[in-house]
Amino acid sequence: MLLHAMQPSEGESFGQVLKYWRTQAGRSLRDVEAATNMSATNLSRIERGLIGPPPNFVLDDLAAAIGVERAVLYRAAGRIPPDDKESKRDVIEAIMADPELTKEQKAYLVQGVRLLRAKNKPAR
Repeated sequence: MLLHAMQPSEGESFGQVLKYWRTQAGRSLRDVEAATNMSATNLSRIERGLIGPPPNFVLDDLAAAIGVERAVLYRAAGRIPPDDKESKRDVIEAIMADPELTKEQKAYLVQGVRLLRAKNKPAR
């Protein structure tokens, strides 16, 4: 079961976010090691902030191992999740939340984003 996405607070490191979700899932470092190709030693180093976030393919494995949406780990690592529906919503939400844009500008931009996405969908 996927845990609901929690947005990390400002100043939280990737390691802190990873540890939070790992402990919320009730998984030990050894459990996560067994479910991924990452050693418990390196996981511990990441959680303590001694080394930075791993590559994207490892983030995917970690997200699956601890049952969190991969977008949570990608964002904590300062990355954009590829092909993630949540990320696609974020673009429109960002447009709508921008106080410097008029209502008409927002509508125009949202329509443009939707048209581009529709054009990029494969033909059936």
